[in-house]
Amino acid sequence: MMKTVILDTNFLFIPFQFKIDVLQKINEAMNEPFEVYVLKKSVDELNFIIEKSRAKNKEFAKLAKQFITKNNIGFFEETKQKSLNILRNFEELGVDDALLELACEEIIIATTDKELITKIKKKPKAKVLYLRAKNHIEIK
Repeated sequence: MMKTVILDTNFLFIPFQFKIDVLQKINEAMNEPFEVYVLKKSVDELNFIIEKSRAKNKEFAKLAKQFITKNNIGFFEETKQKSLNILRNFEELGVDDALLELACEEIIIATTDKELITKIKKKPKAKVLYLRAKNHIEIK
């Protein structure tokens, strides 16, 4: 079965902060076929950052939205959730809580949030992709 990778909002900044091709690095780390998605709430967060943040984060958020479009990254809720028989509505949850709940053997979360990484690692069979040494992506 093809794995699902969901990119956290902060993970979308990596290509612009560290000049890393994250999709290529995920591919190198995975060792199996996968599809990449984002949550709608992550795009909402990017829009909020564009509206409210200062120069650098605002620019990263704009670039992250372009990255999603350019790479045809779909919304998990619209394209994948139903096929995985996940009936839960994540509307009332924040992005991190939704990602933590989704993390499982089939759904791998890509994030730079240390607290979220720690929580996901505690879940049985759940895996997380994260940036290591600011130059490569690891899975644990």
